[in-house]
Amino acid sequence: MNILSKILILLLVFLAGCAKQESLPQHEKSIVEERKEKEAVGSSQPTTTLPLPSPSPIVISFAGDTMMAGRVADMVKAKGPDYPFTDAAPIFHGSDLSMLNVETAISTRGDAKQKEYTFRSDPVMAEALKNAGVDVVTVANNHALDYGSEAFLDTLAHLHKAGVRYVGGGNNQEEAYAPVELEVKGKKIAIFGFSRVLAEASWHAGQNHPGMSSAYDPELVYRSVKPYVSQNDYTIVYLHWGQELAEKPLPYQVQLAHGLIDLGVDLVIGSHPHVLQGLEWYKGKLIAYSLGNFVFTTSRTAEGRQSGILQVTLTDDQILPRFIPMHIDQGAVWHANETITQQIMERLKRLSVGGSWQSDNTFVVNP
Repeated sequence: MNILSKILILLLVFLAGCAKQESLPQHEKSIVEERKEKEAVGSSQPTTTLPLPSPSPIVISFAGDTMMAGRVADMVKAKGPDYPFTDAAPIFHGSDLSMLNVETAISTRGDAKQKEYTFRSDPVMAEALKNAGVDVVTVANNHALDYGSEAFLDTLAHLHKAGVRYVGGGNNQEEAYAPVELEVKGKKIAIFGFSRVLAEASWHAGQNHPGMSSAYDPELVYRSVKPYVSQNDYTIVYLHWGQELAEKPLPYQVQLAHGLIDLGVDLVIGSHPHVLQGLEWYKGKLIAYSLGNFVFTTSRTAEGRQSGILQVTLTDDQILPRFIPMHIDQGAVWHANETITQQIMERLKRLSVGGSWQSDNTFVVNP
């Protein structure tokens, strides 16, 4: 064998060895290919995006003028302080927040003022409010000081002891004009109370004397509310105002309510006329000019015995009001029967502005 042949054989052996090194055994090749296929499939899977949690709605129930004096006191003595709220309590307890107007002094002390009507309720009323599920009350009205400052301060003390928050009154001006600030389901809520109906100028809270917050000066109301609007998710103003037994609000009420909403207030709730008045949508916010009487001495007029609970559901920037018709009998408030429900809803439909009442008694804004 010549040298050239030997070189050729060595070259062939070398090339064969390289080929073996470059090729993988079949089982190793299959593992690699399988891994690559899995990686390819994995990379083609769509990315799963979890939905954001839905906002949790907040349900707030509002009611009107409430007291336990006169014939209501007689009923309470006979049937107990919780009796007037028998039908209302489940609604309040089923809400995230409930509020009404305490139209009376809660005390056993003081002398009656020289007025046509003076109201003073037994201190058990404060505990009855708590038992019924009432969380916040306004004391800004034309009866809280019927028995003087001593009884008024008793009112605040009894409410505080019962665990019922109050607005619209205090030991001085600073307290009277301050809101109650709450956090409900992660949302901050500020609630104010003011009265545009005060029997005497001395009933206004001063720097050094107790009393109520006055709405006679709209600018004072605006200055009190404005700083809290930006600090809270929702701002609510409960006003005691208007003309007794009137069907419609007075011009100053409309102007004040609109001014508050222009300022950023979400809900304006009213009382004092002792009858139901209409609701109004203004710039997507809600005004209820009068919620009428609630637990109250039976009125001589059928309209004065019409009552109810305004239940407002807040979901982010959405506001949905629903009215629950009720009826006053011997001072207690009960679910209205079909006839009275129809009368109440017809009245609200006739008097309300800017929206439409639906078959489920919700009031939706007109498009």
